[in-house]
Amino acid sequence: MNRQNRESRASSETKCESLETKNAQLLSMMSDVLPCINKIFEITNITAFELEPEAAKRVTKSQISKIVEKLKNNGFDWMDVSVGDECDPELHKTYMDAHCPSLGSNKIINIIHPGWTFNGKVIFRAIVTRSI
Repeated sequence: MNRQNRESRASSETKCESLETKNAQLLSMMSDVLPCINKIFEITNITAFELEPEAAKRVTKSQISKIVEKLKNNGFDWMDVSVGDECDPELHKTYMDAHCPSLGSNKIINIIHPGWTFNGKVIFRAIVTRSI
C-alpha cells in the first residue's frame, strides 16, 4: 500500500471516529431532552390550551414542530407506534396493563409517549398501555 493510500485511509478512519464521538455526545444530550419534548406535545393539545392558558403563551405547536424538524434533520425520529400493534419490550415500555378483549392480549391500547430513534436505533422506547 503506498503512502497516499495509507494517509487517505487514516483520514477516513479519523473522520469516522470524529462522527461517532459527535453522535455519542448528541445522543447523550438528547436523552434528557426527548422526554421533555414528549411532555410538551402532551400539554399542547387543544384541551390543555383551554385548561392551561399560561402553557399556551409559553409554547406553540409551531415552535415544537420546528424543534422536531431540526431533530429529524439530525438523525432523530418518532417511532412508528399504533394502537393494536404487538407490544414489544425492545420498542415499548409498558406503563399500565388493562383488559381489552377486542384487541386480545399483548396489544397496544394507548400510546402515552411516542418513542424516539436515532439513526434508526431505538433510544427512547414508546410508553404504552398494554392489553392483558
